[in-house]
Amino acid sequence: MSAIEPGYWGDVLEGILSVACQSLSTTPLGQPSSCYVSQNRPPADCCDLLAVWTERFRPTIKFPIEYTDYDRCLEVRQMMDVVVTLLRPCWPVVVDNARSPFPDPADIDSASTSLAIDIQALWGGLVTAYAAGALIVSPRPPDYIKWGQILPMHNEGGCAGWELRMTIDLDPCA
Repeated sequence: MSAIEPGYWGDVLEGILSVACQSLSTTPLGQPSSCYVSQNRPPADCCDLLAVWTERFRPTIKFPIEYTDYDRCLEVRQMMDVVVTLLRPCWPVVVDNARSPFPDPADIDSASTSLAIDIQALWGGLVTAYAAGALIVSPRPPDYIKWGQILPMHNEGGCAGWELRMTIDLDPCA
């Protein structure tokens, strides 16, 4: 294994952020007004944001588990679990009156459709950039990304969105 340059882990996060924000620029809701790398989970009290953050760093014996060629890399490797959080101010809220105590189903349908378009664009942009070797380019792409779950975010206070998870091998093989 060769030495990892200082700043590499930050470059990984910035590369993901750049592609993620650009992926949303052509959606109906557009690029979020705030796109940033966060040291931890962004606050859920604000909407229209896209944040890339590290859930945890962890060592592993071999990565990915499917590899059978153990001489390929050092045995102990550093992994980074990354989350891309997208929150939008589009979710209909409960109207507090006797005639219409619930959001209009058409509004829920519209918000849900917009969020589905968002996650398709976000997922497609990240996977396409990774396949082309353009997701993380500085100083070099990681050997492996394991794509994780995409989970919906709660729709509290008119805000809804997604969390997209991935695990990144931070110790490229020599």
